[in-house]
Amino acid sequence: MLGIAWSLFPIYYVVVMSVSGEGAMPSRLELPRDVSFQKWKQVILEPPTIWPYMLNSLWVAFNVVCIPLLVSLPAAYVFSRRRSKVYSSLFNTVLIYRMVPYISLAIPLFFLMKRYGLLGKLGGIGISHLIRTVPLCIWLGKSFFDTIPRELEEAAWIDGVNVFGSFWRIVLPLSKSGIMVIVLFSFLHSYIELLYASIISRAGSFTLPIYFARFTTI
Repeated sequence: MLGIAWSLFPIYYVVVMSVSGEGAMPSRLELPRDVSFQKWKQVILEPPTIWPYMLNSLWVAFNVVCIPLLVSLPAAYVFSRRRSKVYSSLFNTVLIYRMVPYISLAIPLFFLMKRYGLLGKLGGIGISHLIRTVPLCIWLGKSFFDTIPRELEEAAWIDGVNVFGSFWRIVLPLSKSGIMVIVLFSFLHSYIELLYASIISRAGSFTLPIYFARFTTI
């Protein structure tokens, strides 16, 4: 119960702040005496409303979820099953790239998107997110594939199933929980990403974090 309360307290506090008066900062845990839904009205009904920004974020996040699955799962399977110095070096390169500071890629990405006319395009935002999510998905996928016994695939090969068939019929069904983790991480990373979106997006392609940033006060 204590853990649940600890997890839900930030959500409760945000709700309390949202129904407090303008500029009010609640100092107690109970609801304010004068409950106001003006902030909710401003976000949901008054232009610019939240909905276009939410749709942009959902569109980008959906593509960032689907594309890494098509790319990272086969790559993670190869890294999991192929034991050689070449594949180990390639996998370590993926991990090292993942360790590159997030902000250090911002300026190169800006000039790259500008060169190919992707500034202000949702596709450009999605590509910038893929640069970070694909290495993460490969790393997570390999970790899950390593837990699946290779003997299950070898038994399928004896029965005449090829490598792709064993990957599709055996490895992927046994990795459903891991795939869901990959989907969740990819979606959340893209849905709440602010830095690259603020650099690449323009009016009409702003995502939800950029919309929320306009409410920031000093």
